Amino acid sequence: MRLAGWMQAAAAALLLGPLGAQATPLNVLEGTSQSLGGLTFHFTKIEEAGGLDLASLDLMLVSDALGVGFDVTPLVAGALGATEGALRDLKLEFTVTSAAGVDRAGNHLQATATGAGSSASVSELIDEAPAVDLGVFVAWFGGAPDNVQDLGVTLHTLTVTKNLVLAAGAEGEADITRLSQRFGVVPEPATAGLLLAGVAGLALGGRRRIR
Repeated sequence: MRLAGWMQAAAAALLLGPLGAQATPLNVLEGTSQSLGGLTFHFTKIEEAGGLDLASLDLMLVSDALGVGFDVTPLVAGALGATEGALRDLKLEFTVTSAAGVDRAGNHLQATATGAGSSASVSELIDEAPAVDLGVFVAWFGGAPDNVQDLGVTLHTLTVTKNLVLAAGAEGEADITRLSQRFGVVPEPATAGLLLAGVAGLALGGRRRIR
């Protein structure tokens, strides 16, 4: 059982990779490349409108149970927010490359919106999979903060345009505390084999205990 547990943990570590990397402020992110968990991200354009302070927003690559991708978070409360009729926008353009391939993508939004007319929303276009809608939103009347979609094909290069829009009602506010972008990386044959071996080991250990 100990061996099976070790194999399962090793397989998970190979699949997910490190938990995270160093955070990078958005004001110095444009033109840089970062890699984690079999994916390489190249950030081609970072733009804001409405007065967002890019130096107060961080992006960090993350590998977890949701997949491999990145989190965008504010360094100070309200840095990714809008109040009292304000409209703010953040645009990220980037490419994702993977030798193994990507077959799934998703957005997960942690946000609040209070007051009529207030909302925090994210839209996303993948050039190579234009039919896939990865939009998420949180509004004063409700929302759909999680959206994961199969791409329908394994892609080795993705060209992504992401827009975050913060709209505050006349007496309301909208605030994003975390935006998580994740991609599903196709396991390498060796990794898939190790995962199967770990599962088989667990099953064998269970049968021995029953006997």
